[in-house]
Amino acid sequence: MILARSSSPTPVGAPTLACSPVPPALIARRARLFRLGGDRLLTLPGRRGTLVLVPRGHGDPVLAVERGGQFRELATNVVCSGVRWEPAGSVAAWLREVPAPRPSAALGPASLQAGAFTLVRVQRLALTAARVNDSTPTVVGSGRRVRAANAGARAKGIGPGTPLVRATALGVNVVPAGDEEECLRRLGDQLGAEYGECTRVRGGFVVHGGPMGPPPAALAVLAHLRARLWQQTGLTVSVVSGPEQRGVMALGRHLPAGHVALIPTEAAALWDGLRRKARVRTGAEGGLWEGEAMIDVEGVVSVAQALVWTGGTQRGAPPTGPVRMRLWSDRGVLSMDIVLPPHAGRTEVHSRVELAVRSALGGGTAVWAVAWRTVPNRTVAKPLQKQISLWV
Repeated sequence: MILARSSSPTPVGAPTLACSPVPPALIARRARLFRLGGDRLLTLPGRRGTLVLVPRGHGDPVLAVERGGQFRELATNVVCSGVRWEPAGSVAAWLREVPAPRPSAALGPASLQAGAFTLVRVQRLALTAARVNDSTPTVVGSGRRVRAANAGARAKGIGPGTPLVRATALGVNVVPAGDEEECLRRLGDQLGAEYGECTRVRGGFVVHGGPMGPPPAALAVLAHLRARLWQQTGLTVSVVSGPEQRGVMALGRHLPAGHVALIPTEAAALWDGLRRKARVRTGAEGGLWEGEAMIDVEGVVSVAQALVWTGGTQRGAPPTGPVRMRLWSDRGVLSMDIVLPPHAGRTEVHSRVELAVRSALGGGTAVWAVAWRTVPNRTVAKPLQKQISLWV
C-alpha cells in the first residue's frame, strides 16, 4: 500500500512513505520509515550521508545530499528549494522484510568479511517447540500457565499467562517447554564454527564480520544467513549488520520481527547517544505523540498509524471499536472518529487511520501532536413500554 500522493507519476527509484513498523521507542527519537523498491529506509535526525526530503503538503519524498549549504537531489543533482522541501532525517539503516524460512535445499554459509559487526538475535525463543508459523493452534506450557502461543492460538484469545486448562478446553495443542539454553548453545557453536569469533550478548550473539557490497546485495546476504541458521538450529532470528557494535545493538533491540537490517558506514554516528526528541505514550485505551511540527501529510499519517497499531491489550494487536483521534495543528484541534472492526489486520487498520487523517488535514497543515483514545460504548436505557389490557 503506497501512502504518498502525487499528481505526477512516481519516478523510478523514488522513495514513498511505508506502513511503519517502527516501535514507539524509535518514534520518540523522530525516526521515520520510507519504502524504496522492496526495501525500507529508516531515517534519524541529522544531516550525514544520504538525506530524505519530504514535500510541504502532497508529493513524493526524494533522496538528496547536502552540498555547499544546498540540498541536491541524488539522482539528478537538481537543487531542492527549502521553500518546497524539508529534510526528514538521514538514512540510518536499510531494512528488508524476509519471508518465514521454509524447508528447501541446504544452504551454504553466508559470506561475511572483517571490518563490521553482525548481531544475530533470537526471536520468540519460547516458541521454538510450537513452531511459530505452524497453522495449528499450539501453545507452550510451563506449570499451569501458557508460556508462549503461536498465531493460531492467539486468534482463539489464548496468550502468555492463560491457564492451560482453558487452552485444553478449546482444543489447542499443548507442548512442553524445551531447553532454551541448549538451543542457544547450539546456535553459538554453529556461528563459531562458520565465522570464528563471536560474542554472547543478551538475546543472541555478535559475529565479528559483515556483508560487503551495496545495501540491496548486503541485505540478501543477511537474509541468506537467517535462512541458513534456521536450517541448522531451528531458531528464528533477526539479523543486523553495521560498522560499529553500538549502533548494531541499538537497532537490534527495536528491529521488527521478520526483518534484516544494514547500517551504512556513513550513518554509524547517528546511532551514538540516541536521545528522546518527542513525547510518546501508548496503552490499551489511548496513545499520544508530541514533538516538533510535521509539515508533510505522510509523516502525520505514519505517526498516527504507528500509535494505533501499537495500542491494544496484546502485543501487536490494535484496539477494537470506536477510536477518537485528535490532531493539534495550526488550524486548531482536529477531531475525528474511527471504527476498527474486531480482529482487523495491519493493512485494514492503517487504511482506516490514513483515510480519516487525510480527510481531516487536507494539505499544507503542520501538526505537532497526535492523540487517540477508545470511546466506550454508551448504554442506552429505554423506558419500559406501558401495557394496556385488551379488555379495556
